[in-house]
Amino acid sequence: MRLPLHLLQLRGDPLPWRKAVCALVSVTLPALIAVWRNEPVGLLFAAVGGLYASMVDFGGAFGHRLMTQLGGLVLIVASAAFGVFMSAEPYWLLPILAVLTFGVGWCDGTNLALETILRMAVLALLIYGFTPGLPVDALPYAVLGVAVGTLTVGIDGVLFRRVMLLEQDPLRLRRNLVRIRRGATAGWRHALAYSSVTSVALLMALALHFERPAWVAASTLFVLRPDGPDSLRRLFQTCFGTLAGLSLTWAIVRLGHSPGILLCWIAFFAFVRPLALALNYWLGAAAMTALVLVLLDIVYLPHGGDIHLLRVRLLDMLTGCAIALAGLLIFNPAARRHLGARLDD
Repeated sequence: MRLPLHLLQLRGDPLPWRKAVCALVSVTLPALIAVWRNEPVGLLFAAVGGLYASMVDFGGAFGHRLMTQLGGLVLIVASAAFGVFMSAEPYWLLPILAVLTFGVGWCDGTNLALETILRMAVLALLIYGFTPGLPVDALPYAVLGVAVGTLTVGIDGVLFRRVMLLEQDPLRLRRNLVRIRRGATAGWRHALAYSSVTSVALLMALALHFERPAWVAASTLFVLRPDGPDSLRRLFQTCFGTLAGLSLTWAIVRLGHSPGILLCWIAFFAFVRPLALALNYWLGAAAMTALVLVLLDIVYLPHGGDIHLLRVRLLDMLTGCAIALAGLLIFNPAARRHLGARLDD
């Protein structure tokens, strides 16, 4: 068996520099305001709000981009609120998660923006389902982050209107919603596989008393698609990228916990993430892992930081990816044949 090192090679695709600049501005400006007001939790919410606007930006006219982001935001906020409501009974999240992920899996393969929004909504349900109380004082910072991100995307849309119209048909999302209603979906087999894997991941995390069960289930959300061998590739690249991101974060937090320096790293990773994702999926996973963990380290600064989160994230990621691999081999014959052929090489 040969090691799949070819999956780590960088692609030669054009880099999305405009998207990187939008992400930098969307995350850094609201984060700076939170730092100025000495609100570490507000910084986390501000950065996540700004990051959302850049992650759900898939081109088209400004009106289309704005409606896509606002529609997705309503769905994600509703999922987060429902997660907070259900946080007292985490086991009740299992049937809800199973139903939601069945729907997400059913819609797979239709539109990247829709798939991303639906997965982020499930992620919000998981995260806030295990959050002990919602920090209401930090919510204005989330609104600020989304507003700055939307404004940044809007300015980009005005400056590069003709280019954006050429990049993507602005009616594409609406057209794909019509296709879904007509049955042009990934089908019930993939939906059942996706739902089973995410539900088993959460159930195992709860049964084994994992410190952060949501992270285990979240590790399965973005790797499983109805494409068999490509899901195996994403699984390997996610593991490698997360390990790289954890190592980088460990080095950063070991050097010190100065809020100013950590904020510089947050700005750097926000800018680099779209570029890294264009070069290779594992680089994008590394940048995203480092960005999230550095943000969490700032939140825990009043308590001296929390390097323990790195070990927790590593265990959760490995467990989630192992469950995802088992689900792929059980439910996806193409992935099973592909892995068997690779092992025979």
